Amino acid sequence: MGLDLVELVLGWEEAFGITITDSELARLHSPRTTIDFIVTKVGAVDRPDIPCLAQRAFHRLRRGLVDGAGVSRSAVRPEARMRNLLPFSERKENWHALRSASGLTAFPEYGWRVEICFPCETIAGLVEWTASCHHRDLKPVGEPWTRAEIRFLVRFSLKECSGIKDFSDDADFCRDLNLD
Repeated sequence: MGLDLVELVLGWEEAFGITITDSELARLHSPRTTIDFIVTKVGAVDRPDIPCLAQRAFHRLRRGLVDGAGVSRSAVRPEARMRNLLPFSERKENWHALRSASGLTAFPEYGWRVEICFPCETIAGLVEWTASCHHRDLKPVGEPWTRAEIRFLVRFSLKECSGIKDFSDDADFCRDLNLD
């Protein structure tokens, strides 16, 4: 088992509060088998009344941008570029205000790493990143996982690890996603 796959498994174990044994891991060969396995392991539910992580992230970020950074509500659209919403001359202060007003406790502090390394150019990118990396801030304690949330997190981690952005749920980890 390669380092990439070990990192993925550790991430899934941490995200979902589960343990994946070596014998269970041997049966996970695609996103679909992994999603189905985690759904069973955590007792996920299908409840359309539970908002998805991306929707929750968008609303929290929009609140942070509008209430904290003073961005017009109508300007906060998925395709909006962060650099256009947070002018460079006020970016540090606005980032801090966004962080505070959104209530996302693990949101990164502003610094050179955010300016240079931050992976999100658009609101859509920031929403996806927030929903995947800060799901604990978005999901109330005790709320059950849904299949859609599990699929979202599994696919995001696979995209990040493999660098492949477009793949099917039936893609083979080793053959199609270059993970071993």
